[in-house]
Amino acid sequence: MRMHFARPELASELARQLRGDAVVGGLQHGLFLAAPRGTGLSTFLRRDLEPQLARAGAVVVHVELSADRRRDGGQLIVDAIARALGWQLRALAGSVSKARLAALGRAFWPDAADPQPGTAGGTTLTDAICALQDLCARPVALVIDDAHHALDSPPGEAAMASLKQASGELNRRGTVRLQLVLAGSHRDKLLRLMDTAGAPFQGATIHSLPKLGVPYVDHVVGLIEARRPELRPVNGVLLAEAFRAFRQRPGCFGAAIAEALNPLNDAEGRFEHQVRAAAGREQAAETARRRDDYLGLRPLEQAVLGRLLEEGRRFRPDDADTQAFCQQRCPGMSVSSLEVIAALERLRDHAPPLVWRSPRGEYAVEDPGLLVWYQECSRSGEWPPIEAQASCVAALLSESGAAG
Repeated sequence: MRMHFARPELASELARQLRGDAVVGGLQHGLFLAAPRGTGLSTFLRRDLEPQLARAGAVVVHVELSADRRRDGGQLIVDAIARALGWQLRALAGSVSKARLAALGRAFWPDAADPQPGTAGGTTLTDAICALQDLCARPVALVIDDAHHALDSPPGEAAMASLKQASGELNRRGTVRLQLVLAGSHRDKLLRLMDTAGAPFQGATIHSLPKLGVPYVDHVVGLIEARRPELRPVNGVLLAEAFRAFRQRPGCFGAAIAEALNPLNDAEGRFEHQVRAAAGREQAAETARRRDDYLGLRPLEQAVLGRLLEEGRRFRPDDADTQAFCQQRCPGMSVSSLEVIAALERLRDHAPPLVWRSPRGEYAVEDPGLLVWYQECSRSGEWPPIEAQASCVAALLSESGAAG
């Protein structure tokens, strides 16, 4: 059962703003879009926004920087532009002079042995984007998903600077010829593209993709009732509770529904209750996993991670307040800045990594979900976690499993 929930109105309005056609507002710096992982951002880009941009006449180039984490994000962007140039050159082979075609081919053809755009001795990424727009004679919409991974390396940061330069060259005098969309699940990293010293997109604003809510659940209810009329009426209120417990992640929600409706499923009771119980188990398991990860750290690592979660962008490993904080959490231990940095490196090497470091030496939590968990624990007065709390969580998880 395909449960995609189209959002044409939102996609249409964002496309208008990217084109500069909106009555109020605009996205002259590009669209910076953030949403928690698994909540439908990538699907919205692929199935709603990009088709809308294409229908409006743009040549859409999509890059997913998490598609191959072994490769540098900057090179993935370069390769995507080079492939788009290759397609345009092939399409124009009959209408462009052979001399110009050969010159462009040597500079931009993806499979050529000559230097690639953005590399030493080759054409710059800015030049390649401008050449692509010139060949197309149409606006270019460059959509970069998981764009925060560009900040993992100096080449990735350089690629972001090139995109800003290309935007400045192509979007002059009110004419928008480059529509930039930079999206990702790590809001903190995306913010570093616009509010740090020397950031390429200073002055830009980051937007949150509206989460799916009751209209999405109603859409799913309609699909179920159409396919399985014997289940009418479906309890939409209970499914909405389950969707919220799944943190509004369509993939987890859909998987639980598919399992509950599987003809081989021999669980008793209405499927809505099974989905709600699965959401509770998922929630408890996620909490237990994060708590176990935290409690498995050394005391100094716990203190450093807690300080990073508390301070966020203000965190400095060599700050006297950071050392005093860690000293307080680790009585009897003398804490220096070097020991704090060593703890950060161990947190980076943790499986899975808990801390991220930029090429400039900035730190952030690797998984934004860790920050959500920290905030929930703080609001409930359960931070920092202790072993007794972990035992309670384990008991709740066991009870939830028995109830399911």
